[in-house]
Amino acid sequence: MADNDSKAFSFSRRMIGWSILGLVIIGSISVGIFASQVLFHNPQPGLSTARTGSSNMPATAIILFMAMGMVFSLIGMISYALVIATNCFTFRYDKPVWLKGFTLRLRLVNIVVPLFILLGLGSLATVLFGTILTIIGLPLKVAILLPFFCVLVPGQFLLAWFNIWVPMEKTLIRKRLLAIGIAPERMNDGFYAGISDPSVSSFAKGLIEDDVGMIWLDADAIVYRGDARSMEIKRSQLLQIERTVDKGSMAAYAGAVHVILRWQDEKGVQVRTRIHVMNCFTLSGIARSLDKLANDLKCWQGPVEK
Repeated sequence: MADNDSKAFSFSRRMIGWSILGLVIIGSISVGIFASQVLFHNPQPGLSTARTGSSNMPATAIILFMAMGMVFSLIGMISYALVIATNCFTFRYDKPVWLKGFTLRLRLVNIVVPLFILLGLGSLATVLFGTILTIIGLPLKVAILLPFFCVLVPGQFLLAWFNIWVPMEKTLIRKRLLAIGIAPERMNDGFYAGISDPSVSSFAKGLIEDDVGMIWLDADAIVYRGDARSMEIKRSQLLQIERTVDKGSMAAYAGAVHVILRWQDEKGVQVRTRIHVMNCFTLSGIARSLDKLANDLKCWQGPVEK
């Protein structure tokens, strides 16, 4: 490790980050529930308290939540399948797609599709566990809200940890590279990657990657071919392989330390390029893949003269 390389976040710092995320999730859900109660409050006194004394959840509530659960879950699953099948509604690959509307669509579906699935699962959980909770004596409102919280909060953490769009991103990359003339056999020898400018804070970005494509470690050069960018770094041009934590990336809170290539272009200008791995379903997988990438790059670079 070079002297200026940064280490992965400590365990305590990771826990602080995840705790803040948990507070944001719980706070957002609580605000939503409070707002819905204010907007749709039933002014008839005693109605809610009269029902909380019942030993069973009202049949109308069971039917309502069962219907909501089935409808929302079905919409979520169909929407997910449609997004995957169409590569987030991308139908042309003869021109750049990543920053030409794709990232905006991906941010939108990443909110809407999981929301429908979680609302569906939360509604079904309310039917099952809410009924049990009312039988054991909990107030009706608690019996309804508690299963929702027990689905929505862990669900948000799972969605933060898992990337459900990996199959789509890999297909998008392959179709785009095929359109610009990269042979399938060549793609089989590369690995899915993205690049970004490490001098720009990731906090200000919706998606961190500025471009996506593939990287090959050829005998004499590191070759990147992407959606809109390409680069070829010869061994003599590579100055340093840095490891730096990207504080704006969720993967940093799973121990990921990004790889940054410092190299010199043909004009003698020094460039720093951050590398992202694009084939991992989990944040911990990203951390492991980045470590492997760094080792592969250092092996390819060979001994560095001091």
